[in-house]
Amino acid sequence: MSYLLPNLPSGWHVDEAIKSEEDRVVVIRFGSIDDSEECQRMDQTLYAVSERVQNFAVIYLVDIKKVPDFNTMYELYDPCSVMFFYRNKHIMIDLGTGNNNKINWAMDNKQELIDIIETVYRGASKGRGLVMSPKGIRRKQPNNQTYLVVGVLGIGNGSGTGASTARLFAKNGYSVALIARGGDFVNKLANEINTSGGHVRLCPATAPKHR
Repeated sequence: MSYLLPNLPSGWHVDEAIKSEEDRVVVIRFGSIDDSEECQRMDQTLYAVSERVQNFAVIYLVDIKKVPDFNTMYELYDPCSVMFFYRNKHIMIDLGTGNNNKINWAMDNKQELIDIIETVYRGASKGRGLVMSPKGIRRKQPNNQTYLVVGVLGIGNGSGTGASTARLFAKNGYSVALIARGGDFVNKLANEINTSGGHVRLCPATAPKHR
């Protein structure tokens, strides 16, 4: 279904989509369908609801391999990430995950997704930057959803300190928060952990705003 939703082919197009929409929520799915069945499932649900939310939301797709401009800014290391914007402002939503910036799992329930988008719209149109999830919609986390903080320093292009520790924690079922510097190496490490079924968040020294 990805080809039926509009794709934004560059960072400029992403910026313009976010900045130019004045009355509706801009919903952007960041991800890559080539590597993720989860991303394909999310796209199917997004397409299924697109007409029903068109009066208050517009949906776009961004391939993070072809358009990597926002990968570090928005910590786009999950197979699929859905984010919300309103009048050039990132709108966060509390779904009980501890990460209010985005939805980073596939949603199969169309009505729940519609309710979330409508809740974001209603809150954002009242000037709120953070909205609470609709009643009854909360993302359940496994019992071991504990973030372990690991410092990682990339050395050159192929090695780094702290990487083995991060891999070990991820292998044992923990979510890993990387306090990281090191460019390409750290990005590859994050992708490696996610691809192997783990969950990682990259925590830069400062949290950049949308440009």
